[in-house]
Amino acid sequence: MVGTVDGIPMNFSSLNPPYILVTDQTTQAENGIYTPGPTGGASVAVNVSYDGAGSYIKTGLTVGRLYYFTQISPGERCSNGTVTLTESGALIPSVSGTLQFLNGASGATNANLLNEAKLLRSSLFDQPNEFPMSLVARVLYGTDANKWYALTSVVSIIGSSAITFAQSVVAAITAAVNSVSTFDNTGPTTITPSRATAFDNTSASAITVPPFH
Repeated sequence: MVGTVDGIPMNFSSLNPPYILVTDQTTQAENGIYTPGPTGGASVAVNVSYDGAGSYIKTGLTVGRLYYFTQISPGERCSNGTVTLTESGALIPSVSGTLQFLNGASGATNANLLNEAKLLRSSLFDQPNEFPMSLVARVLYGTDANKWYALTSVVSIIGSSAITFAQSVVAAITAAVNSVSTFDNTGPTTITPSRATAFDNTSASAITVPPFH
């Protein structure tokens, strides 16, 4: 897949992936919420030895394409010179078509993986119960930023049922201002029922206590 979607670069870590709302497929069952991933993407050969500084530069990558770095060796990294991934995630190569693997052991073989990224259904939205009729999605970035879309179809089978979204329009709301004078919290002049007499807490004149047995 391309590395920029609707003007937004897809560089990201797996801890904070982008979610892409797809609404206009000719086959409506293909609509849904997607995220880039490695599954099904062509594998790129990167399993070579690190140099003495623990670095390896992969050249010949397609400029503008999105690649998915799968971290196999904890602590090792992948960078395009601007963004550096410290865990699995996706990167667009540098303008010269390179990605650099870092923090490897000198002379050791890079065990991490690199694939051409594919657009995949998000694992959070790949079951019918994850598409309730109350589902509403807000677009944060791109040409539809700050617009809301509501699900308008019943999704029974992912991949077969039509998934349709319609832009949700919120009508203007007018907030009225109460112009009544300052609240008056003085007590009422009359009370119903009539006020009771004051409580009398004087001692009783005599108290009879039954004998103990």
